[in-house]
Amino acid sequence: MTHTNTILDKIIASKMEELKKAKSSIPLETLKKSLDTRETEVRNFKKAISGVKELSLIAEIKKASPSLGTIVDDFDHLKIAQEYQLSLLVDAISIITENDHFQGGLSFIRDIKPLTSVPLFRKDFIVDEYQIYETFLAESDALLLIAAILDVDELKNFLHISRSLGMDCLVETHNEIEVRNAIKAGASIIGINARDLKTFEVSKNLFEELAKIIPKNIITVAESGLETFEDVEKVKQAGADAILVGTSIMKARNKKLQIQKLLGKSD
Repeated sequence: MTHTNTILDKIIASKMEELKKAKSSIPLETLKKSLDTRETEVRNFKKAISGVKELSLIAEIKKASPSLGTIVDDFDHLKIAQEYQLSLLVDAISIITENDHFQGGLSFIRDIKPLTSVPLFRKDFIVDEYQIYETFLAESDALLLIAAILDVDELKNFLHISRSLGMDCLVETHNEIEVRNAIKAGASIIGINARDLKTFEVSKNLFEELAKIIPKNIITVAESGLETFEDVEKVKQAGADAILVGTSIMKARNKKLQIQKLLGKSD
């Protein structure tokens, strides 16, 4: 990427810098040699969200975002993970590990692992195979691949490496070309993100439009802009197998109650 005007370009540029430092500190070959030091079994993300339930929930842990700034002032990732675990309504937890723009951290995954029984999903900007091995060693069970920043061959390769380690990938898409690329690359889980990564604006009808072209055997996940039970019902009717929700839960004082509202459940 030559120009750096969009938020996405800036994130990728800082990610490349971060990678350069990581590789000079621990080279790829060293990282690969330490794969057997992972302490936990890989939990089955795909199975967790391909639900026996009508609609599975991937609840997100994030402190900030480029569009909103700081979302939670008294942010405590451990406390949030425990609330998700105790709600009994969360099927997987998405953890934003990008530091510069979302104030996340890779160490969050390892911190949270002992507190939960559900799969943990690393949400970051993966641009290099190095990060896949890093994800595995951080005790994550699955990871995000973004079709907007990876071509079909890269997607194929990254899916292959992840699967060889036992991790599932959610391939995130924003338009028809990206959906077709994800299918071509062999994705078994496709996310449709209603938030444009360049402008960070949300399009409420995007899931309905794009879900139509995804084969039924692929798990579809609706991401972003899900704030009410009505929003959730809309994507559910359009064929979503799972929803990924961050901001509306993070902003809520009572997270369990907000999750119940979104899913139309009550005690």
